[in-house]
Amino acid sequence: MSELRSAIGKGKVMHRRVSPRVHVLNVSYPVVRLDLTELDRLDQKLMLFSVDGPNFISLRPSDYGDDNSRTISEFVRTQMLELGSAADITRVELVTYPRVCGIAFNPISCYLCRNAKDDLIGVIFEVNSTFGERRHYSFLVTDPDAETHLFAARKEMHVSPFNRIEGEYYFRLSVSRDIFQLVIQYQTEKGTVLSTSLRVRLEPLSDRKLVSHFGLLPSSMFGTLFSIHWNAVLLWLKGVPFVGSSDTEVQGAKGNIRHV
Repeated sequence: MSELRSAIGKGKVMHRRVSPRVHVLNVSYPVVRLDLTELDRLDQKLMLFSVDGPNFISLRPSDYGDDNSRTISEFVRTQMLELGSAADITRVELVTYPRVCGIAFNPISCYLCRNAKDDLIGVIFEVNSTFGERRHYSFLVTDPDAETHLFAARKEMHVSPFNRIEGEYYFRLSVSRDIFQLVIQYQTEKGTVLSTSLRVRLEPLSDRKLVSHFGLLPSSMFGTLFSIHWNAVLLWLKGVPFVGSSDTEVQGAKGNIRHV
């Protein structure tokens, strides 16, 4: 049986807010890169990982995609078909934060679409908001050989309680066999508001690696959740105004998504 392509690594996350106050948050938490063609094998091979079932680490398909798709792979193909390309996709890698002991914390996931030559031909960024909403930003890759891929899209969802629905996201993505790196800049007409980066060094996925990366729950997931909420309090104390979802108006549509 061939070696698994799915991998795991420690994600280093940095949030740097520039406006209206400077504030920096650095956290670390584990990230997995799951080859969707291997989900059945992973479910059978790993004791601590399950697909759509209870376990220490689990992947629940309903946490991903949209309400119109039966499977994650079907959702990805539908998204790519709307951009004019789906037939060339032979496999999809999902970079995400899975459920830990049934608890979900997953602000952003990334789908990497590859062809038979293993070239990266499409990317979908899936964003989950503080308010329980989900949006997808889908792109075709114009140069599979490029070391860095650049994309831009108009913001379409109220993600943070401190930002309105305005401006654009600028994505900078670099992927290789053992590195995943994503930088997202959020800009409005006033300039850069927030810059977020995620860098993960990946290694083969195994039960031992699941334990070593996810085993210290208080210092990983729960520690991360506490840090994020505590930093939200610090932002409020610095005078950054809270923006309720009812105070915003969507300014974007699928047609606004474009390549850079």
